[in-house]
Amino acid sequence: MEKPKPWYVPDTQGFLAVAIIVIISAIILILLLHPLQITDTVNGVLMTLIGVLAAELKDVYAFYFNSTSSSKTKDETIKTMAATVPEALKAAPAVETPAEPAKPDPLAFLPRKPTA
Repeated sequence: MEKPKPWYVPDTQGFLAVAIIVIISAIILILLLHPLQITDTVNGVLMTLIGVLAAELKDVYAFYFNSTSSSKTKDETIKTMAATVPEALKAAPAVETPAEPAKPDPLAFLPRKPTA
């Protein structure tokens, strides 16, 4: 099993999720609170940046609230179960296979010479 991370080691996915939200919020707040006289080129760059970050935000929400997060949990569960299978097999009793029943002789109806 993996050791838990110390508190000072950042969770990359969580950090990126928070960073995307903070950057989008900061850009929108700056544009709302300080109306700027910007050229069409700068406006295009800002709108492209906001669009890219909004798409990344969609991916962040999709990971944390959709099937990817549950898939990650499923993978961890499978890994844990796979690690405990050898121990469970050691504790399981040995299974005895029953002996095969004797097959009838298909030529039993024929007369046979006694062997001496």
